[in-house]
Amino acid sequence: MSLLDTFNSILGFDVVEIPPIKTPKFALSDKCPCSDKVREEFNAWLIQEFGYNYDFIIPPNEIIVMGRNIFCRPETLGIIRNLLI
Repeated sequence: MSLLDTFNSILGFDVVEIPPIKTPKFALSDKCPCSDKVREEFNAWLIQEFGYNYDFIIPPNEIIVMGRNIFCRPETLGIIRNLLI
């Protein structure tokens, strides 16, 4: 069992993994004069066809330290885990 099997903290800092902000790439405008049902179905189709944008607050391979917390992206956490094993 590795030190990082329960990876909640490192050097006394709590590690917080920041997930991406998931937003649809396209959506029907609220100004479009159609029913809510049509808007919902069309937006579902747009998501199915074009997917989502995944926006991150933190740049790749960087961490932010605030107080006793380390904030990082999921892939950065993977790199840290590999370096410390």
